[in-house]
Amino acid sequence: MSTLDLGVDASLLNNRLGVSFGVYETRTSDLVGPGQPLPAVLGSTVPKRNEGEIKTRGWELELSWKNQVNPDFRYEIRGQLADYRSTVVDYNNPNGLLNTFYPGQDLNEIWGYRYDGHFQTEAEINEGVNQDFIYSGVWRTGDFRYKDLNGDGKIDIGDNTVGNPGDLEIIGNTTPRFTYGLNLNAQWRNFDVSVFFQGVAKRDWTFGSSSVFRGPAAGPMHNNVLEGHMDYWRDETSALGANPDAYFPKPYAQFLGENAKNYGRPTDHLIQNAAYLRLKNLQIGYSLPQKIAEKVLLTNARIFVSGENLLTFTDLMFFDPEALAGRWYGAGDAYPLSTTMSAGINLNF
Repeated sequence: MSTLDLGVDASLLNNRLGVSFGVYETRTSDLVGPGQPLPAVLGSTVPKRNEGEIKTRGWELELSWKNQVNPDFRYEIRGQLADYRSTVVDYNNPNGLLNTFYPGQDLNEIWGYRYDGHFQTEAEINEGVNQDFIYSGVWRTGDFRYKDLNGDGKIDIGDNTVGNPGDLEIIGNTTPRFTYGLNLNAQWRNFDVSVFFQGVAKRDWTFGSSSVFRGPAAGPMHNNVLEGHMDYWRDETSALGANPDAYFPKPYAQFLGENAKNYGRPTDHLIQNAAYLRLKNLQIGYSLPQKIAEKVLLTNARIFVSGENLLTFTDLMFFDPEALAGRWYGAGDAYPLSTTMSAGINLNF
């Protein structure tokens, strides 16, 4: 692996304004990939080779401003913004298969189908394009209808290659883009306050066939049903009333089975916006006046209250945007971050 960094650091206006900017490029070489094709008379699988390469380009920017307004009041504002993209430069995939790396690929691409509404009537099912590749069983009202992007009258993956992906296309990318942070600090006499915000400006997320996302179809125990899951397709015979324009498709009780036709493959309809802004930390403190602290043999004494993860702004359904990586059920297997309140005393003798 090789890395090239270029950066600029500057301090201006009597050290009140700080600027730091850097760009970098990292190349990860000798990725393990499939070897060169050999005649079948070899009698064994082709050995893998170290020959692939991934290029990562990114930049980081930090701006700060600090000022002493008067003897009693000073403050500092510090912001950070960064972004990066990783691209496959070279990989032994001459046919451009989508189930492995291919040259020109942006890492963490999401390939999926385009949603074309719910089937509302039996006539729509009978007159629609063939979706047997998705599910060879019976399609019902309330199921997803997919767009026939290549116009061949069926929904499939073509040759599953970049050149012939069938009805697949890139519908998102899970790489967190434009990560940012904002620190605010101020002190007035013996009081001080610090605030820290953080977030991601752009990120897509798909839960695929994960049972934790589909709610009413989460399995025999149905243990993941939240209020938002009630926005599922229903016709006029439902005791809850019709909901033809629901977000979720018609639910099925089976863990797999018929649920696979609606949740088994990524679709743009179920792609989630995982961007967020979070008040990560807020702390307020008070330091005893020096004269009082010295009377009790202290050089400094400070009391404070602090809060973690106090506010979060996101469009992501059900899950914590910082806890999207789980072991078995993806985001549903990662414990969400808790809001924490604390108080303390710092004593220096």
